[in-house]
Formats: sequence, structure tokens, C-alpha cells
Amino acid sequence: MELSIKKGQILLNKTQTKKRLIYVGLTILIAFSVILLFLNFEGFPGHKKLKISLTSRLVKVVHLPDNFNNSYPQSKNVIYVLGGGQKSLKHRFKAAVSLYHQDAAGKILILSRQGITEYDPLLKRNLTNNEWAINKLIELGVEKENIEAATIEEGVFGTLSEAKSIPQIIKERGYSNLILVSSSYHTMRVWVSFSKFAEDKELDLFIYRAEDHANLIGLLFEYFKLIFYERFLLQ
Repeated sequence: MELSIKKGQILLNKTQTKKRLIYVGLTILIAFSVILLFLNFEGFPGHKKLKISLTSRLVKVVHLPDNFNNSYPQSKNVIYVLGGGQKSLKHRFKAAVSLYHQDAAGKILILSRQGITEYDPLLKRNLTNNEWAINKLIELGVEKENIEAATIEEGVFGTLSEAKSIPQIIKERGYSNLILVSSSYHTMRVWVSFSKFAEDKELDLFIYRAEDHANLIGLLFEYFKLIFYERFLLQ
């Protein structure tokens, strides 16, 4: 009799445990689904508000003054386009070339990158990353002699590597004003990084944003990268 009661109790406990596990699993699934909806669906309550809040934290713009040709002669100015993927670079190149055509600077500097990209039927081979970038700038109206690809020692953190090397390269070439161009949500991290390594180079920094927007997931990722840079890498 007592053995039967114990067996019944064990079965009951197993049933209750199974129900709890099912309940926990469903709760996690529902929570995960809600998070996915929140991150990917703009109409979800709070999505737009968080996106606006993150954007205000991630965007930094410092423009040349209205009379910049008097205060900052073109010969002393250079535009540097932060490195990135082709999709982002297309937006950044448009912003950089717009400044170039406004006579903000006579030279555009890009990051030299190893590797190849799309196939060119005229050359009958794949373009290198540098050839692709230079061609895009030429298509937008920049003279080839006014484009330069800068080679730097790349590290794990791309923006940090650029911030460490580019100000020194700029200074060695005789420029005193560095105009940075990057995706809008990337500009604050660019600004804090370059400000750190340009402070002893007697360079005036300016930064413009390209209309290259990220979704909420991208903004959150960039926000955590900014915090990591500020609290660890740039200390």
C-alpha cells in the first residue's frame, strides 16, 4: 500500500515537473517572440521612441562654419571617408562628394582595403576594393588625382585603428583640418575616437553624416559598441 502511494507521488511530481517545464518553455517562447516583434516591427509600442532616443545618442555633427573658405582654406582641408561595406560606402561617398563639390576640400581620402569585389567585364577580372571605391568617386565627379587610398595598420577594432592612424597621416601631408564622413548612426563613435587621437596633432575636426540609416537592432549594436569604446578602449 505504502509503495503504491510513493509510486503515485512520483508520477504526480513528474507530471507537475513536466507542466512547469512546458509553462517555462512557453513563457520563454512568448517573451522571445515579443522581443523579435519589438525589434523588427516599427508599429510596436515603444519601438519608434527607443529608435529616436538611440539615434540622438549616436549621431554627432560638427559642420564647417558658413564662411569656411575664409577661415579654413581648401588647401588645408581634407575629407576622410570612414571604411565600411559597399552599401554604407555608397552613402558615405555621396556625402563626401557633396562637400567636395562645395569646395570644402580638394582631396578625398579613403581607407585602403585588401581583397577583391565585383567582376568588371571590361577588365575581365574582379575589381580590387580600392579600384571599386575610386571608380565610384570618379562616377560622382571627383578627379582621380584628388582621391587617395590610405594604408593603415588594421586592428580588431576598425574605427579605433583609423582614429589612431589617420590624424598622423593627415598631419604629415600638411593638412590642418580633417573633415570626417560616416554613416549617421556611426558618427558619435567616430567623433570620440578621432578626438582622442587628434588632440595632440593640432588638427581641427569636423564631422558630417551620410544618410545611411540602421534598423533598431543595428542601432542597439552600435550603442553597445559606443559604450565599449568610451569606457574601455578610449580610457
